[in-house]
Amino acid sequence: MTHYTYNIHGDNIVECERTLSLIVSAFGQETSVEFPQGTAFCPVFIVHSKKHGDFKFSFYPGFGRWDDDVLAYIKSNGGVLREAPDVIITRVVNGNQEIPVFAMEYSGALPAGNQAWQRSGRAFSSGQAHVRYLYIAEIGGYELDKNRKNKSTRYPNPIVPFSYYSYSRLMNTLVLPIFLKNPAISNEIKEKLDTIFGNEVLLSVIKNVLLNKDIKIEYEILKSKTLSFVKALAANKSNRFNWQQFIDKVENNESIINYIMTAPKILWKKTAYITGLTKTVRKLMYITSKYALGITSNKLPFCLIPADNRKKYFLEVCDLYPNLTSEFQQWLNIEKPLVICWIMGFKPKGDDARPDRGLTSLARMLVGNNVDMLTVIYGPAKTSVWTMFKKYPEQLIAQNGLWESILMLSDSVLIDAITDKGITDKGYTNKHWRNNTNLPKKEKLFVTPWPIKKTENDVDTALHILFQKFGNEYVFEGLCNPPGGDWSGLSLLANNKNTELRWLSLPRVSGSATKRPDHVLQLFGILTRPIILSIESKENSSAIENNIGERLNNYIKTLLKSRANVESDNDNIGINRLWIKAKDSINVDNVHCASAVAFLSKDDDLKVVSKKTNCDIIIGISIDIPTNKCKLLLYSNSDIGRKIECFIRRIIGKTNMFII
Repeated sequence: MTHYTYNIHGDNIVECERTLSLIVSAFGQETSVEFPQGTAFCPVFIVHSKKHGDFKFSFYPGFGRWDDDVLAYIKSNGGVLREAPDVIITRVVNGNQEIPVFAMEYSGALPAGNQAWQRSGRAFSSGQAHVRYLYIAEIGGYELDKNRKNKSTRYPNPIVPFSYYSYSRLMNTLVLPIFLKNPAISNEIKEKLDTIFGNEVLLSVIKNVLLNKDIKIEYEILKSKTLSFVKALAANKSNRFNWQQFIDKVENNESIINYIMTAPKILWKKTAYITGLTKTVRKLMYITSKYALGITSNKLPFCLIPADNRKKYFLEVCDLYPNLTSEFQQWLNIEKPLVICWIMGFKPKGDDARPDRGLTSLARMLVGNNVDMLTVIYGPAKTSVWTMFKKYPEQLIAQNGLWESILMLSDSVLIDAITDKGITDKGYTNKHWRNNTNLPKKEKLFVTPWPIKKTENDVDTALHILFQKFGNEYVFEGLCNPPGGDWSGLSLLANNKNTELRWLSLPRVSGSATKRPDHVLQLFGILTRPIILSIESKENSSAIENNIGERLNNYIKTLLKSRANVESDNDNIGINRLWIKAKDSINVDNVHCASAVAFLSKDDDLKVVSKKTNCDIIIGISIDIPTNKCKLLLYSNSDIGRKIECFIRRIIGKTNMFII
């Protein structure tokens, strides 16, 4: 019998668990899973495949909190950015070394607008380190209105999936999207896009990589599906860029830069919606529009200055900014094609605008590393940011992911923001920040199964393992949303327990009277009616809001007033699961709603926490050092809370991972 050992490093326990589920599906029938092993903070699963052997998978939920750092390893081996995919799977060799074999990103969010390129940095960084990367995106979902009714289907710009295709070819590494059906997809869209979905090829990639086999066939299939999706998206858009002609040429190694400069011109124009734009940056946008070509579109926030326009562009920019350094002027005057990225980057109060982190990565995935790239930063960053950029750029890179993505991928930057009142010199080349940013190559990676930094991730992992793994037929986990999770949906079982109802696209921001929970569990067999238990998890009790119990319950009650979006048979699970428009519903009068808070306990008085939160049950979590077990401290504040406490004590008797 062949034995394999792998580690699954995940953003959180849900991503680790989702990956294991795909692995089990990949090995097909006659596969079983053995659990529990390890601890409640670093669980271990053994997958027994009658055909392929035994596979040991250790979960490491939460990046950057173990005695070795897989992200630092990838970055030092060419990864450039510290952007974290949802999971990185490593093969353990010789019992003391890990080798990354592939990374995956799961996206249930609507892949449209800047959401579509928000994750490009993760793909770019993985490709630079030659680590295979799969971007698993759900297609066919609907945007919902304020009453949770379907508005319209949302899709990415064709340039986003094409960037993955282009980059995979450039790096000769599989860095590609895999498209799955969104649960809410209509039959019409399903039939129209039938050829682009990659359920089976995803499983084939996973299986063959874990068996250390060749995946050339799967690689070619995924490239073909990606281009098919690009063509389908382009067919639905009224634009002047001839995608069909371009794809024919790109398959013969034509670069996008060369094609744009020879194809019918698409003149670029920048529209900026924020208040507080300086007069000079408005003028810069106008000047640029005189010389720039759109990269497949005239509206995207990047453009191309052809080599024969660069001299004229240089002269007008220097006239607009007369005090630019000679070093920046010399660089801008080079007779080569120039790509310009336009990054607002900062919200009105100066906070980072997260989606912009992926913009420079998207541009680099399209044009490659050998094309000059200028990034114009025009958003209202806080004044302290400009000071740090000028004096300590390497510290800014280390502290801030947005600045890291801008500076590590740009050849130069031009700053023109209303909050930069004479602090910066406007234009800088990468000599300003790249002197001290190269990391020494990290030769070896090996993580041991004990968190050196305890966080909210440990709370969520312990709750998930306790209820989902040991609750058996009494518990249905409808939502587990730890740090780094998403709001793609919440599920509940209908009263017959045979149908799973799912509410999609949960709002990120709750109202003043409601609070979206981190965990939602259905508990059966405790009372005559099912209990819907909503849990707020935090690292420390001090971070928990006052009177949150009622708001957690109100969230569920409000949600149940709307019909679920989709439903599926509860025994119809797996990657090919069939969802249909929901027919069934749950009457809030037929359930009990209960609330809880959970946190890492540091000698907290649970009674005080109970009074503060007004929850039915308080769950303190700590690590019992002598036994390495998860210790639970429980305090119930109501009759239903006491029933839940008794239930928890009962299921703990089934495992040696927990003590009370």
